[in-house]
Amino acid sequence: MMKRPYSLVFALSAAFFAWIHFVPGFGDPDAYYHLRMTRLTMESGPVAAFPWLPQTTLADAFADHHFLYHIALAPFLAAFGDFHGAKIATVVFAALAVVAVAYLLKGYGVRRPHLWAPLLFFAPGFVFRLLLTKATALALAALCLFLVALRRRHRGAAFAIAFAYVWLHGGWPLLLVAAAIDALVRRSARMFVATALGSAAGLVLNPFFPANLLFYGEQILQIAVLGRPDPAVLVGDEWYPREFATIFIGNIGAFLPMLAAAAAAAAAVLTGARPRPVRVDLSRRFDMLFAGSFAAILLLMTLRQARHQEYLVPMALLAGALVAETALAAIDLRALAARAKARFGRAAVPATAALVVACAAAAVWLLWIPRRSYEDRPPASRYADAGAWVRAHVPAGETIFHARWDDFPQLWYRSPEHRYIAGLDALFSYRKDPAKYWLWRDIGEGRRREGLAELIVEEFGARHVFLRMGPDPLRSLIKKDPSFERVYADIEAEVWRIRDAR
Repeated sequence: MMKRPYSLVFALSAAFFAWIHFVPGFGDPDAYYHLRMTRLTMESGPVAAFPWLPQTTLADAFADHHFLYHIALAPFLAAFGDFHGAKIATVVFAALAVVAVAYLLKGYGVRRPHLWAPLLFFAPGFVFRLLLTKATALALAALCLFLVALRRRHRGAAFAIAFAYVWLHGGWPLLLVAAAIDALVRRSARMFVATALGSAAGLVLNPFFPANLLFYGEQILQIAVLGRPDPAVLVGDEWYPREFATIFIGNIGAFLPMLAAAAAAAAAVLTGARPRPVRVDLSRRFDMLFAGSFAAILLLMTLRQARHQEYLVPMALLAGALVAETALAAIDLRALAARAKARFGRAAVPATAALVVACAAAAVWLLWIPRRSYEDRPPASRYADAGAWVRAHVPAGETIFHARWDDFPQLWYRSPEHRYIAGLDALFSYRKDPAKYWLWRDIGEGRRREGLAELIVEEFGARHVFLRMGPDPLRSLIKKDPSFERVYADIEAEVWRIRDAR
């Protein structure tokens, strides 16, 4: 049973996240992929093949690398339905992740971790990512437990968590990175060996073995590590780099401990206050070196690909809390306040009041950003009517041509009986057939103007074209082409059929 501080952290986190997340839509189209995968897993067990995208590498090798997440999501969908079940599960998992961060802070010797962990609420970039309906929150919670196992030198726990992490999230190599840093800092490879063995066991003793090895080679090596072979290839926003200023300002809450330590040190210098002698034991030095090194590597990874910020932010908070506690222990805050009052006199009072008001306004603004971000997302009912029409009027097994790869999760969720062109990541299409990928892009973006119907039928095997409403160069061309007829339309989407297509 959780002790009371952890219970309070969970309750506060759940209330805050529920306020943000209970809006009409999801933060990311991938939510629909996870809903459908969970439903398929509930109906027929592990999904070991992915025939819905036959023109991508996913048709050649596939593994459900979020399998444990879909297992965890299933009871919520069964009890509350897809929409409300996913919302409730996401809030619960995110609150558990914050509790896990508090547990991580305590595991590394930070005092009053339940007071430090809520600083994550003031990191809107992190909060937005944490509340996406995907395995992010559970993966972060598992990482925190793993890092505590590392510090406590518990090889059995490290092995077990590494094993489970492979089944939970495709980012399992991150545990190996953490264990390698730990081995260098503490000059002992025992925990790294346990982690490597756990990861290897999770890969081999796996419901998707051996296809998962090919899939991870594609997902981790080709997409995550090597990245786009051509900068013009479209990928999800999370795969693009981020500037340091964006990371820092967008997650300022996690950096507050470090900023507080720096501010206190600067104030001590300005007022001439002498630091008190502080003894830092060897264990705390190791902790600060490990946390700082791991946070630095995660920062470099986030500068390259934004998707790593959900791991960077808690590690920055841990590193900052360790430094702040050590630095603030050397400063007599009461004496510092007295010196500041004596030096700056009456000006210190209004300056302090203005600072408090500014900080309060900034805090409210930071708390509101994720809520506004989720409110701006399309409603969960998006494409429901269009999907129902496709399901009723297009023969099962046929391919639907769509010009945007990020429409796939919603289309597949609405009509899993059909096949689609591209989805989950455009690199899966590019790596399958670069020429066909560029042909698809040229058609969808209006650069191909002649023989569209023949190309769509012959090259992609599709007789129906799905288009979302809004400015679209392909729609302008189709409207002028007598080979196409519009068979469905609503305020969200259109479906066009190619006449006399066989």
